[in-house]
Amino acid sequence: MSEKDDMVEVDELGRVTWHCSEEGGGPDVGISLGLGNGRMLWCGEITKDRWEDAGPEAAALGNDFGWWIILYAKDETKVIGKCLDQYQAQDVIEALAAALQEPRHD
Repeated sequence: MSEKDDMVEVDELGRVTWHCSEEGGGPDVGISLGLGNGRMLWCGEITKDRWEDAGPEAAALGNDFGWWIILYAKDETKVIGKCLDQYQAQDVIEALAAALQEPRHD
């Protein structure tokens, strides 16, 4: 399955999806947050090709190891930065998901 195919399944607004290397495991590959309208925020491993496509800005942040923050949209992908700590990245995704799911009082 391609990254785009996977995104289509997890883009529901506020939906958190763990991406694991083995069934029933924790999010050791990454964690994503659905932003709706075909968009997904990803914190996790980056492919070598995606890292190379991001250009010199990504290279300046280091090699393709570790976790990265990536915004996937229907027609584009934006590498935002590198995560310093995967557990803090998970905490941020969970906090954003909770904020998206809170009822609005307009």
